[in-house]
Amino acid sequence: MIDIRTVAQPAFPFSAVVGQETLKRALILNTLDPTIGGVLVTGPRGTAKTTTTRALASLLPDISIIPGDAFNSAPQEHSSQEFVRVPTPFLSMPLQPSISLLLGNLDVKKILQTGERHFEPGLLARANRGVLYIDNLNRFDETLIEPLLDAVASGTNRIEREGAVFEHQARVILIGVMNPDAGELNPQLLDRFGLYVITDDLFSVSERMDIVQRRMSYEKNPRLFAQQWRVEEQELTQRIIKARTLLPQVQLQKPQQARIAELCANAHINGLRADLTICKTACAIAAFEQRTQVQQSHIDEAVGLALAHRRRISMTLDNPLNDEENGGQK
Repeated sequence: MIDIRTVAQPAFPFSAVVGQETLKRALILNTLDPTIGGVLVTGPRGTAKTTTTRALASLLPDISIIPGDAFNSAPQEHSSQEFVRVPTPFLSMPLQPSISLLLGNLDVKKILQTGERHFEPGLLARANRGVLYIDNLNRFDETLIEPLLDAVASGTNRIEREGAVFEHQARVILIGVMNPDAGELNPQLLDRFGLYVITDDLFSVSERMDIVQRRMSYEKNPRLFAQQWRVEEQELTQRIIKARTLLPQVQLQKPQQARIAELCANAHINGLRADLTICKTACAIAAFEQRTQVQQSHIDEAVGLALAHRRRISMTLDNPLNDEENGGQK
């Protein structure tokens, strides 16, 4: 018998992706604070949207879970509970999922027969404390996406069937990729994603050469190519671990919060989701840069990522929110 885990082809390294720094940054920031609300990625074909997103999996630090737990539950702190270390879950949405496959299924018949709740975990359960990746997001039925976004936003997946209720943690980083040629996402769903990135397809001559050379090297020998980038990948993983530890210490001053509220109000942003997202994102940026105090540059970057898909009015060149409608990319 062959163990396919030993022969699986390694993904293209995250650190080896040329350009797309805004996308890389948005992905990493969500690994520091999953409550930022995920990332929605759009842009022309051939801009490494899928490659970059899938490459994130190898950077994520391992997590501790209770052995055999279907929800990747963490052992209680300062307890003697048995635990094992496993890779952070990174799941992809299948092309035609049912609502039960996605959210899980509560077997009402078995409850009536035995009096015991029987829950079949879905993708949300398996992705808990990890990542759920959705390619071609705007091709999926909104009746599937809406309850998924609700569960991720609340951090809890709640299933109700004929009076029976089951809940489990759904602390999931949601990453959606869509092709603008397939149509736009409903604005109400669009607003539910924390950050928004439009990938850039304008590459310099040297960047184009690097992209082709690295891709050819990877296709020739994926394992050797991944090994060549191993140091950079490990350093980035360690940086993520350090930033997660530092994040609770990061401070955002009240005048900075007031400035964020003013910016959102001037941009005619409905609700307070954008304000909260900018605050959390700015703190995550500070932690990633090993700072305990949010700087104005951190806020500026967070604004570009969090407001690009939430604007309700046109911005003038003199407005600090204006970024050429490109999601903060230069």
